[in-house]
Amino acid sequence: MDLYILFGVALMIEGLMALLGAFLGGFCANMIVGYYHLSGFLVWVVWILCILFGIGIISAIYEKFKEYKYRVVGIIVGFILGSLAVGFFNISSGMGVFFTYIFIVGGCFEYAKKFDKKGRLVSEEKNDYQVDQLFLGISLVAKMTKIDGRVSSQETEWVSGLLDMICEHYGGDQKIRETCKNVFNSAKDDNKTIYQYAKEYQQVSNHEECEAVYEDLWVIAMADGELHGIEQETLRNVLGYLRLDSGLYEKYFHKYCSYQNNKKSYYESSDSSLEKCYEILKCSPEDSMDTIKKAYRKLASEYHPDKIQSKGLPEAFVIFANEKFKEISHAYEAMPMK
Repeated sequence: MDLYILFGVALMIEGLMALLGAFLGGFCANMIVGYYHLSGFLVWVVWILCILFGIGIISAIYEKFKEYKYRVVGIIVGFILGSLAVGFFNISSGMGVFFTYIFIVGGCFEYAKKFDKKGRLVSEEKNDYQVDQLFLGISLVAKMTKIDGRVSSQETEWVSGLLDMICEHYGGDQKIRETCKNVFNSAKDDNKTIYQYAKEYQQVSNHEECEAVYEDLWVIAMADGELHGIEQETLRNVLGYLRLDSGLYEKYFHKYCSYQNNKKSYYESSDSSLEKCYEILKCSPEDSMDTIKKAYRKLASEYHPDKIQSKGLPEAFVIFANEKFKEISHAYEAMPMK
């Protein structure tokens, strides 16, 4: 139901923008028709073109406003504060008024630039902050891969896919991938514990980011198809260091263990279900595992939550992309080994 509500809100906003654009286009069309005394077929042509033009203009303005809304608010607040300052200090000279507005509006504008699209205050060290968070997340995953004493081939493959997605997120820069790989290999064998990395990650992350990395730990723990005792213990204990609710263990246990137990028998007993998986991955049973793997990575990259969120799309589309990403991942996991 929540998804339908989000879609409804998104469509309502887009509809209002289209209606406003249509009004603008209609106003312009009315002026043109009246000025040039047009009639007949030309009136319809002018109205249609003007309405389309109006909708396009309003849509473009709306998209820009979404991107720069905090800067627009900063300018408005700056003008209000500037007017108050001019009145309070009784500034009457033209240059005095001009520089008062310049300094106050400029200051508010610069401060507003520090907010991201979601209204969160971004520090000047944002890039370093994000890099630290990324490396700590990779280190957490590295520790989890070796928590049972060995790194399985499935875990290695999953990590390789993760590094590919990170590389794609940063514009396909292979240096980023190599750096992340080095961080992974270093953390995997260093003397720090997974709990130390979890505590450090929590200090630079919000609640949603901590839960996201916790789910990654579940994925890596279940990559080989089994949840070992040491993995269960770690997944329980790490919750406290990430400052997450202990109930999340049961949530993800039912999500991943129930799915893992049923997945093989479900897909192997139903030819139609397996065909559906090939369809989701846009492959065929005749394709090699390498071809299927490439198709999976391409689709996973297209629907990856980080990539979708970076485009500033409505929340409803982000939710849809998350569900699609999970569907793609499950379809790939169901592929029979060749």
